[in-house]
Amino acid sequence: MADREKRAAQTRSAVSRLGDEDRQLQDLIRKTLIEDPVLWSDDIAIRVKQGRVILEGVVESHAQRERAESVLSGLLGVKAVENDLVVSQSHSFSEKQVFDFANQAMSAAPFATRDVSLSLRNGILSINGHVDTLWEKLKLIELLDPLPGIKETVSQLKIGYENPPDEVSLRNKVILAISELPRLKVQDLKVRVVHGTIYLKGEADLAKDKQSLLEKVARVKGAKEIVDEIESRHGETMENDLRRKLEIAFRDEPRLAGAQLQFDLAGATLFLRGVVRSGRQLYVIEEILQEIPAIRRVINEILIRT
Repeated sequence: MADREKRAAQTRSAVSRLGDEDRQLQDLIRKTLIEDPVLWSDDIAIRVKQGRVILEGVVESHAQRERAESVLSGLLGVKAVENDLVVSQSHSFSEKQVFDFANQAMSAAPFATRDVSLSLRNGILSINGHVDTLWEKLKLIELLDPLPGIKETVSQLKIGYENPPDEVSLRNKVILAISELPRLKVQDLKVRVVHGTIYLKGEADLAKDKQSLLEKVARVKGAKEIVDEIESRHGETMENDLRRKLEIAFRDEPRLAGAQLQFDLAGATLFLRGVVRSGRQLYVIEEILQEIPAIRRVINEILIRT
């Protein structure tokens, strides 16, 4: 309770010094954090100065820490996010509390979940039932997986609805969906459908275009799985393109002198390891990652050694 009161006092003190634009932005950030189905937190201290946001406080998982930064970075008016949130090392929840968290998060999904049920045992959350689209399945996993107390999420969801389309009709639906994306041309891609699995092969200009394409196809009713073989316009896979951008960004940043960094990529998830010389260098790394929108999640295992 004392920590919460301290953080609330920090926020009130910061508010008293804000200009009108920063005060409005802080109100928007507070509302966003409270309403987010994964964070749902009013226990984070927020400071805003000329569009730069500083987050302080304690969250229950690394996933919540990453999500706070990701959600706020996309808000209009936010120029940068300095994430000083600390992951709790001591707090634990009962299985009933974790189960309640999961049901609360699922109720915030932007689609009907009446045919979905959850079960939890020893920290493993099972998602059972039926959804209409692959996108709904992936969205549920995205909402539930970062929750505190959940060690693993297992999806047993079935995708489908009455009168599913045949393969020719499903392929035509996918091509029509792709044609609605302004930056992508249908003729750049080869689309094949086998038993509800969509095979995509071709080229996209940018990593974010590819991400938009995959989301668009996942929303097509009848698509049960996507096999992604899309490459960038210059013949590199998106992962190799991201790897090259990161190598250049880390190598050419003078503020990272003396840092020893290693990273790996799994799709849009970045795994960071190594050693930096100060917390400031960690912040520099966060700045670099904010400029690479194709990275959706960061697993940060970097150590600070002064």
